[in-house]
Amino acid sequence: MSLSLRIIKNTNFANLYRRFLLNKDITKSDIKKMLSLAVIFLNSNDENVTKLGYRIIVIYSNRYEDYGPLYEVSINKGLYPITKFIDEHYIENEDKTFFTELNASFLETYKGNNVYYSEQQFLLNEFYKNNFPNSISVIAPTSYGKTELILETIKELKNRNICIITPTKSLLAQTRFRILKAKILSSRNIIVHPDMYNSCKNCIAVMTQERLLRLLKENPKLSFDCVIVDEAHGLLSNEQRERTLASAIIILNKRNKNAAFKFLTPFLCDEKNLKVKFTCYDLSAYRINESVKTERIYLYDIRFKNGLQLYDQYINEWIDIANEANDLSSIEFIQKNSASKNIVYFNKPTHIEKYACELVKNLPSIELPAELKTAIRHISQYIDSEYTLVKCLKKGVIYHHGAVPDTVRSYIEYLYLRFPQIKYVLTSSTLLEGVNLPATKIFIMDNRKGGKNLPSASLKNLIGRVCRFNEIFNKETGSLQYLEPCVYFVFDQFYKKGANIKEYISSTLRADKKISDTLENVLLDNTISYKETELQHAKEFVENYEEGSIIDFSDRKTKTVIGKSCILNNITEIDIFREELDLQEKVDKLKESGKTIENVDDLIACLHDLFFCIKDIDDNLKRFKDEATRKYYSMFLSWRINALPFNIMVGKITGYWKGLIRDNKDTLIYVGRWGDQTRNGGFRELWTDIKQKNDNQLINLSIVKIKEEQDFVENILMKFIEVLNDLGFINENFYLTLKYGTDKDDEIILIRNGVSLALTKLLLSKYKKFLKFDRLENIIYWEKDLIIEMKNKDENQILIYEAELNIV
Repeated sequence: MSLSLRIIKNTNFANLYRRFLLNKDITKSDIKKMLSLAVIFLNSNDENVTKLGYRIIVIYSNRYEDYGPLYEVSINKGLYPITKFIDEHYIENEDKTFFTELNASFLETYKGNNVYYSEQQFLLNEFYKNNFPNSISVIAPTSYGKTELILETIKELKNRNICIITPTKSLLAQTRFRILKAKILSSRNIIVHPDMYNSCKNCIAVMTQERLLRLLKENPKLSFDCVIVDEAHGLLSNEQRERTLASAIIILNKRNKNAAFKFLTPFLCDEKNLKVKFTCYDLSAYRINESVKTERIYLYDIRFKNGLQLYDQYINEWIDIANEANDLSSIEFIQKNSASKNIVYFNKPTHIEKYACELVKNLPSIELPAELKTAIRHISQYIDSEYTLVKCLKKGVIYHHGAVPDTVRSYIEYLYLRFPQIKYVLTSSTLLEGVNLPATKIFIMDNRKGGKNLPSASLKNLIGRVCRFNEIFNKETGSLQYLEPCVYFVFDQFYKKGANIKEYISSTLRADKKISDTLENVLLDNTISYKETELQHAKEFVENYEEGSIIDFSDRKTKTVIGKSCILNNITEIDIFREELDLQEKVDKLKESGKTIENVDDLIACLHDLFFCIKDIDDNLKRFKDEATRKYYSMFLSWRINALPFNIMVGKITGYWKGLIRDNKDTLIYVGRWGDQTRNGGFRELWTDIKQKNDNQLINLSIVKIKEEQDFVENILMKFIEVLNDLGFINENFYLTLKYGTDKDDEIILIRNGVSLALTKLLLSKYKKFLKFDRLENIIYWEKDLIIEMKNKDENQILIYEAELNIV
């Protein structure tokens, strides 16, 4: 009879195993029994039983610092990084034998890029190299070198067009930097902005799906030989961005039927679920199923005062941990159990900032090195001295969410990596989108992402972000204790009311839990539950964007110039087909008037009269029916045109709000997810009364408001502005300043290369001699002496760090 976890649990093993986990009342005889059972389990055909055997060996070796058993297991299971680490750190020279030397020699065949690969890592690389011409999916946890696979693709396909699709702009910048750092480009260009493309061959495009669609719109003959989709599990969702990604894949496949698609993801149950409708690629897959880490999962129940418990995912049991304080607050608990680097996960950015304020109040003062003091001073100058993030940094805390300004977020990631004094990163689901920050413990303060519970795969992906390989096997600071990451669910105020946290943990993390992919995207072959109208609209968008993408298409097609332009600019906030005739009639009248838009007031008025007064429009745009909203966005766009620094905008927003309070005007302000009140009978808390805020609260609210307004302008308003520009209604120089914050050629080239407007202005005003422009190719060459000069002149460290990312 073959073993299973269910059979094992129904034996006397469970009692012995509980005592072993807690290291309680364990005799030498008990230890021998556990090791004997571990050997039996390791030789089982059941994958979960094998993992249980491995868990026992890891716990034993770490507890008693006897790494002989783990050495044997790792060499036999192909976990060669562990074997090498034990050989270097725990086997003295006089204890080495012919067999250890033979093993050490054998391990060299699994060495690459100065690291040692596990057997499955090595086989993954071989699989990938053998399938360069083919469409594949790679399902591998974080730490398994998916970036290296991207670099290998660029090296191998030297004369081909390659597109790398990332879900966020921060990942776009990160991917670009890694490619530059690898020094593998030769004469090839990296295109990160649609306007950088100049019909060159063998280009490398690193794009979000929205930028990719614009690139394809501007270049109808452009196709790619290889398309790499990073964090590809996002395709399963039916959010607008994920449908946009699927649409882009359909168009890319239509333009080149032989294109090889490479889907990279940390989790997926069935690679066939990545097959997009109306495409002809077939997928083969490589899946990593080895386990290097074995997590220790804890629940600290503050809500019901049940104290600390250990959950074991193999016997699916909760085990009370005696002699532990049951009355600690969450902050006290985190402080007591924290490591040198810690992730604290929340669902909402509002919760992150609220908790950050409470956490820093309770943390002791720390000695800050001079360089970190300078960094804090420069963030204060760049944003505001009252910025909560500044106060957090002084206590060794950062927070990380979508409303932190992009350049600041990138910089504080660097600070977290650079300084051991920064122990805590409070983060949202941005961490699930490929952001990698070192940590050896994680505290989960909420089990949701958005309005839904984190599914099993997402939760495991989140947990997988701690104790990454480069922490475990670091030659100076690594430790095999990190093979047992501590995961703490802190059940307190941020979990949903009525949440059954024990049921959630056992249902998502139980070792033998059968999980499956949740398919929602209507444009995936295997999605079976969806509204027919949703699929119809998705098909209509694709076919109208790229005619011929969908065979036997029989749904609606655009009949007007403006209808086609709306499709090409990815406008989904209105029903284009229903509204296009009325829209075209308005456009014809505008053309007859001969008026050209040259200022923000006329622009906002035109957008309102043409689009935003439509009855059935996205809720976020209905606000423009109010004159106050239109005036506000005229003001905000004028700041964009005048390239106001972030700190100046903070002052202007808070000044604007204080003026509303002073003049007894309406002080209920739309702030989206930062809201705490409803308005006009609505049920969503998207508004807040600024009259009830103190100065510090107004400043921090203005910071997140500015960032989210920048995103709103970039992602929503600019699509409608592009339509007006396509139709010839906008003055060319005015359009450029709207889009880039400038109409100067050299500044635009820098911005198209991913440089922030603030750094662009600084470079061209003071450091232009360190830059060489290839205006034909839209490329800038940076001299390394630039950084030395910027440091000598004590420029803001945020801008220096951004410049460093362009010099490799």
